[in-house]
Amino acid sequence: MMFNRYFYKRFKFWVGVIIAYLNRTIFIHVSPLNIFWIIDVAIFIMAIYLIISNLVTTRKNVKDVSE
Repeated sequence: MMFNRYFYKRFKFWVGVIIAYLNRTIFIHVSPLNIFWIIDVAIFIMAIYLIISNLVTTRKNVKDVSE
């Protein structure tokens, strides 16, 4: 596993950043008993996954950094 120096060129990274930015206040404004809170937490976790998965790259896709 290596650090991807070109992470900012990937579309998935920016989608993750935008989703995480838009969902950052959901924990304050919505009650945890609401189903939308659970959905928004799942979407926020997906956004964090997209960001982290684009920051690192594995050996098999080292050459394909401009996807």
